[in-house]
Amino acid sequence: MLENLLEMARLSAGATRLSLRWNALEETVGTALASLQGALAAHTVETDLPADLPLVEYDALLMERVFGNLIENAAKYTPPGSRIRIQARAEPHQLTVQVCDNGPGLPPGREQAGFRGIRAGQPGRRASGRGSWAGAGAGHHAGPQGTLIAEPAPGGGACFRMALPRRDPPDGPDEAWVPDPAVVSGHEAGSA
Repeated sequence: MLENLLEMARLSAGATRLSLRWNALEETVGTALASLQGALAAHTVETDLPADLPLVEYDALLMERVFGNLIENAAKYTPPGSRIRIQARAEPHQLTVQVCDNGPGLPPGREQAGFRGIRAGQPGRRASGRGSWAGAGAGHHAGPQGTLIAEPAPGGGACFRMALPRRDPPDGPDEAWVPDPAVVSGHEAGSA
């Protein structure tokens, strides 16, 4: 926890540069899920991450923390037996990722509760209350890694929708990205 707080303080102060690399979303989500096995033991986790998702450029460590916080909050604020669903889809200019649950949802008018107190443009950081990526308010955060919106989930529950900007990867292989087959194969679409 102390390391997370120190890192978030460094990010807020502009003292830490983002380590942007080309990443496979399914590997980043898989790493976040693997770190939360105990917290997710009483929940059903469904993933819908198509095999043909494009690589996206982002700071993998930061995004693992963001996904970890969103998934952990879904487990924390829903009763045992609740479903947590993680899905992604590629769009022309962005990759959209959703972490939704079928728990009690966000109180009406409180969608922005997890996003208060931080100036727009700052990367995600831990906040009190439901939702871990703090931001500009109105249930929406825009930062250098993309945008995050909190909203009621269809059919009940809460949904956090993230849009990661897309651009074409370089022509040659990115030596900084090497897929980990164990992580990728353990969290394919539909796995728990």
